[in-house]
This record gives sequence, structure tokens and C-alpha cells, in this order.
Amino acid sequence: PREGQPEGRRGPGAGGSVEAGMKAMNGAVRQLRASIEDPAKRDENLKLINDMQRGAVISKGLSVPKEMLDNAKDDAERTALANTFRTGLIKLTRALLDLEELVAAGKTDDAKAKFEEIVKMKDAGHEAMGMK
Repeated sequence: PREGQPEGRRGPGAGGSVEAGMKAMNGAVRQLRASIEDPAKRDENLKLINDMQRGAVISKGLSVPKEMLDNAKDDAERTALANTFRTGLIKLTRALLDLEELVAAGKTDDAKAKFEEIVKMKDAGHEAMGMK
């Protein structure tokens, strides 16, 4: 951490932990699943997408949790897992920005398809990191 910042904080507005960021994203996914196709919930959906973006960016800026690295057999594998973690969150952030644009433009069918793509990305990322 930078001098004067508590452990786990990396900049303005960053806080919490990877776990908190992931929980925020998962909660938003559950809510979006029920409302992504409803044009009347546009503003609510945009807020949920923003919550997911915030969780992804905060998590990306923090160190990979130790428990995710515990099963790595050596430093090279730990480095590869850390890279997978970060690049996965970068790709997720890009997809979330695309989703935000689709929802803002009222393109509900395209937004639904993008949302399903994001859910698959989430599942693949969890599998790549050895998470259940």
C-alpha cells in the first residue's frame, strides 16, 4: 500500500476486499437476471451494472487472495494465476461497459445476450481460479 493508506487500499474510492467486490458483483448478477429485460427498470439496471463495474475494478486492483494461490505448486503457477485473475477482470470490465451502453440505449434483447455472455465469463473465471 501507499504510505498512509491502510493495507488493502489502493487509491481513491478503493476499499474493501476482493471478497467484498465479488459479493457485490454476484448480488448484482442475481438482481439483473430478474430485471435485465424490463425496460421500465433501466435506471435500476444501470445502477446494478455500475455496482458490478465497481466490484470488478476494486477487485482487479487488489492482490489475488492467498487462498486462491495456495494450491499453486510454484511461483510460476502463482504468477500465471495472478495474471489470469487480472486479465479476466479486465475483460469483464469491458463487457460490463458494453452492457451499460446497451441498457442505456434501450436495446433490451442485445443487453440480455450480453448479460448471458457476462455470466458465462464469470463462471469461466471462477473455474480458472479453482473456485466453486
